[in-house]
This record gives sequence, C-alpha cells and structure tokens, in this order.
Amino acid sequence: MKQSISAILIMSAALSAFASAPVFVSAPDLIPAPATNHCMTARHTLPAAERTVASDYDCNYYWLSSDGTISDTWETSMTEIVAGEAENEFILKNFLADTFRPEGGAEFSTDDIRVVYDPQYGSLVIPCGQPLFVRTEGDKEMQICIYSLRRGEKGWMLGLDGDMLLAPTATGFALAEISEVQGFYIGYYDESTKRFSGYGGVLYPDFCEFNGVMLYQVTAGEDTEMMPFLNNIYSEVTEPGLLSVRNFANFGYDVTVNFAYNLASGQACAVNPLLGVLYDTSGVQNPYYACDADAADGGTAVLDAEGRYALTADISTDALGNSLLTIPLWGAFMGERWLGLYGSTSVMLFFELPEPEAGNAPGLLIDADAEPEYYNLQGCRLENPVPGNIVICRKGREVRKFLFVGE
Repeated sequence: MKQSISAILIMSAALSAFASAPVFVSAPDLIPAPATNHCMTARHTLPAAERTVASDYDCNYYWLSSDGTISDTWETSMTEIVAGEAENEFILKNFLADTFRPEGGAEFSTDDIRVVYDPQYGSLVIPCGQPLFVRTEGDKEMQICIYSLRRGEKGWMLGLDGDMLLAPTATGFALAEISEVQGFYIGYYDESTKRFSGYGGVLYPDFCEFNGVMLYQVTAGEDTEMMPFLNNIYSEVTEPGLLSVRNFANFGYDVTVNFAYNLASGQACAVNPLLGVLYDTSGVQNPYYACDADAADGGTAVLDAEGRYALTADISTDALGNSLLTIPLWGAFMGERWLGLYGSTSVMLFFELPEPEAGNAPGLLIDADAEPEYYNLQGCRLENPVPGNIVICRKGREVRKFLFVGE
C-alpha cells in the first residue's frame, strides 16, 4: 500500500493541491528569521516510555525559504524506518525522495539516512551532514546532504553537523523541545567558497505512523475539487463504538473526525465534524465541517433531525477481515455553502472494528423500516445490484451513493 503513494500533498487551510519541488538557489551562511510563525509552536517533550519502532511512517515538514520566511502550508512525504546493522541503529529509507523525485522518475531514490534509537526514552537521533542524493548540472556533480538548521540570536544558522532529536508521540515522532537542531538545510556545501547552495530549509519534521488509507472515486458533475487518489490516516477506537480518524481526507494531522458506529446496523456517523477554520478580512473565524451532500441544486448539506452537520458511512469488511467505511457524496461546508464537494470516499482500516458494548450510532439518517431501492449512476432501477459496483440507494426519505457489497 505504501509504495502506491507517490505524490507530494500540499495542504492549505481548506483544500489540497499539488506542488513541485523547491527551487535550487544560493543561500548565505546566516538566514535572518522573521517573526514567529504559528507552524513553529508544536514542540514536544521527552516522555520516559518504551517504544517499538514501526516500519512505515509518513514524514511531515514545513519549508523555510531562503529569505527566512516559513511556509503557511505543510508537505507530507512517505518514508520507512527499518532496523540497521548496529544495536539501536535504524535507517530512514528514501527520506524526502518523493519531494525531489523528477516527474516520471520512478527509479529515483535517496540515500539511506542513519538514525539512533534510544529505548529508554523512545527517541530518535538524526545526525546532520549525511548525504541524501547527487544532483548533476552539466558536467558538475553536487552531493546534496541534510545539513543542520539552528535558531540563533540573529536568525537561522546553517551548519555541517549537529543532531536532531525526535521525541515519541502517540502516532510517531516529532521534534523534541531540547533538540540542538531544529531543522535541515537540503543542499550542497562548496568547500572552495565556504557557501551553501540548495533547495531550502525543512523545519519541524514529524514522523507519523499510519494504519489506514482513504480512497477517493471522482464523480463527474458532482466533484468540484480533485482529491488525492489515496492518502494515509491514523485511526483508533478510542472507546467502545467510537472510531477516531486523524488526518481525515488529508485536511491535516491536527484534524480528527470521530465516528460513532454500530456493527449490527452496519453504519457510522460523525456529528458536526470540524475540518478547519477560515478567517475573513475582519479576522472573524468561520468554521467549516464535513457533511453528507445532496447533488441537487449544485450540492447542498444533508443535516440530521436536529439541524447538525452529519457525515454518515456504511461499514463493510474486506477479504482480510479489515473494516471499510464507505462515505457517499460529501463536502466541506461553511454554513450552507460548500468549499468543495467530493465523490465516494472509502476509509480503509488495517484492523477489524471491535463490537461496541451497546447502543446505536447517534444521528443516523436512514429509515430502518423502509425497503431499499437501488439505482445505477445513470438513474436506472436495479433489481439485483452487483457487489463491487457503485450504486444509489433510496431508503425512505434518504438517497445515498455507496459501494455495494451485498445485502
């Protein structure tokens, strides 16, 4: 599953877009830093706890430009953490490879980066100065390395060495508050001129483990925003009957949607699932939510009986016994206005949802007593829908689109 995710995903406050690799530029030895950016506040301390290093991680990071400004977007990049040859030594495989991979360059990879794991604190140490890949310009070859970025009294200092310390989190690793290095400078150091050239600085990396993916199916005439075909999520059952999905729809790792679910009915629902907040020109906060959508009138929010945003899903099981949540046409809504409409979305978990102790998922909109009527995407009635096909189901007053897996 991991190998199929190759795009760099740049997330704005609301929607996603694709971006190219940063530009190769010359940089001074000292980069002045601007005022503190909100992206820089997510620091972590070291808990004294054991940790097992997993094999698949998603690396998140912010870009520091050559003038010292920090991007107000963040990028995500896939990497692996695997055991090395020495005790407590681990290897980052293809670190930032998808950032610098040329278009169509499927064979491009980066050098292995050595890290040291501390089992007492569960932390990772990444020594700076390690080679990443070789860049060729004409007859000249430049060894691109990960150099150190430190925050000094006068700004950001670039260096040839130093250690970055990553502390364990609930879902991976993040920069430790006591780390001597706060980021990497990705570039080339010219010994003759004592100058750096490169792509820019990378600040505050997070290594987030994932245990599920979201799969999108674009629907012509309904989708208004092309979503990534596949992106990773972290999900867990936080209490009986409640599934927490982090990085829902790739709106950010600080975005969590909580689904109340009931396996007997095969349904799940999230009530008022907050995706983010936008600010208007007066600084007023405007929250926006995920919600079921009706394709009529260009896309309208389907609210529950209490007038709340409701995001509903059907629960099924794949051939391996893993749970699958299928969400029909849905959107990101601010008030009654959508910011984006998205086609059928499948939340594919790498585990089986446990049976809740009791109770039903709140806010479900399906009339349990109504007989279902099935239609294809062209609106033709289906007496016997074929499992594996996308169908439209009318049940009582509700009409939904989903992946049919059988009665």
